[in-house]
Amino acid sequence: MAKRNKKPVIYFGSRSFPLQEMLLDDFEYIERRDMLEPPVKGQPLFKEGGFNRFYQDALFLLDETTPWIDQPVVLTALPANQLLCEKSLKISAKCEEILDLKGAHRFDFDDPDSVAETINTCFFGGQDGYRLQPSAFTIAPNFSGDVRQAGQVYHELSGNFGDQWHLAAYPNYAQWVPANIQDAILVEFERLNNNVHIKAVLNQYDTNTNEFLRVDELVDDDLRSGFLVKGGKSGCNVQLLIYIGGSGSLRIGQFHLRRSRAPFGEFLLNDHRLMDTDGMNTDVSVYFDAGDLKPPLSVYFSGYRSAEGFEGNYMMRNFGTPFLLFADSRLEGGAFYLGSSALQDQIVDVIQRTLKRLHFKPSDLLLSGLSMGTFGALYYGAKLAPNAIVVGKPLVNIGTIADGTQLRRESSEFATSLDMLTMYEGSLKRSKELNQRFWEVFKKGDFSHTTFVFAYMLNDDYDPKAFQKIRSFLKENEPNARILSKGLPGRHNDDTNGIVIWFVMQYRHLLHQQYGRQFD
Repeated sequence: MAKRNKKPVIYFGSRSFPLQEMLLDDFEYIERRDMLEPPVKGQPLFKEGGFNRFYQDALFLLDETTPWIDQPVVLTALPANQLLCEKSLKISAKCEEILDLKGAHRFDFDDPDSVAETINTCFFGGQDGYRLQPSAFTIAPNFSGDVRQAGQVYHELSGNFGDQWHLAAYPNYAQWVPANIQDAILVEFERLNNNVHIKAVLNQYDTNTNEFLRVDELVDDDLRSGFLVKGGKSGCNVQLLIYIGGSGSLRIGQFHLRRSRAPFGEFLLNDHRLMDTDGMNTDVSVYFDAGDLKPPLSVYFSGYRSAEGFEGNYMMRNFGTPFLLFADSRLEGGAFYLGSSALQDQIVDVIQRTLKRLHFKPSDLLLSGLSMGTFGALYYGAKLAPNAIVVGKPLVNIGTIADGTQLRRESSEFATSLDMLTMYEGSLKRSKELNQRFWEVFKKGDFSHTTFVFAYMLNDDYDPKAFQKIRSFLKENEPNARILSKGLPGRHNDDTNGIVIWFVMQYRHLLHQQYGRQFD
């Protein structure tokens, strides 16, 4: 019987796989021959109303003997991105399309060792990642160049270093990669001219003996893809060293360490990175779950997170629709989904391409977010003319938020807003200009067929007038836009639970009213 703290790996079919002896203790392998026999006693795979959410995190192996392999209704009900199919599987074009949208993975089931190894290293549950900010780096004592630190955005290193590599910086402590895990290690950097060069050296040491294991090096543009480190059977410690050569200036930002599913994603299965290649080698992550393949496409922009990864996955799953999650891993907990035109175009393109893959109309789109995520929902809503935008605790005037670190909040509360001023405007004196980045886009949007749903704090100490300014603009310029709102007493973070409850209730109401979806 599968234990709830283990990830079930379920197979319905006539084969017999020796996976139980090969899988790590994090997994529980279950074979069944009869579709009517529950994988776990008392928990049928399908209950009245559809798929049993008890198995929403399970992996499913599918081959030609699976009893419902050519049944579109059943395939649609199975969890997205968690289907492992025999690579030689032949099914109808309709079912192939469903498996493609569901992000199914193809494997050679005649090689169970390889299947088990891939499950162990790439198909684990949960997500994990963190970053080290510039203050967690030591500038090498013998570094002879000039150093400038811009908040927690970057160190800028400058000088004439000749043809030799010079040690410039390194994190204050080594990082641990546990056993049976592989980590992606990413460095934010920007070469400000072609004559300066960067080299990252990653040394690995045995966790128990401190014995040197190996060294890897990446230079200049090869560093953009980062390192992949395997913890092996006993784990390892890694130490990153940054070298500089040539002449000129370069910037070093954060150091990210993420538990990786390479080549199947990072935080969640089949997620991928949208790279801001015009700047510091930073990224925004995106994840797609095809849900029940019926309109609308729901898009959720994750809020501020010091831990890297997505928020809202289970909440969006429970709505049942196809959905996209976005996560911003820049700065301490996110940079409000702004960035270069290239990065912004990628975000818009992912949403539009996903609508086309699902054969939905461009208007079959709901954008949403909480706190920092509200900026993404409203900003990109102006570019996409969605059916609805649902937000809780709206924040749109980033410059105003930065100004409030001295006037409305303790100086240590959300100082990242000051880093955003530095990152986007290059000066702490340009708060008004940073505010205008939102309004210049929002005022050009077409919201004539958009429903707005706001839950906001009456005494918000981050962006006090965000809701009022948006409502005033819409009433004057978009008389056909529908606005639903609820204000809760308190400051920005005083009643997050109340905001979420109203957010979910209104989301369900929209899905029921406009798309006929039923909820318990």
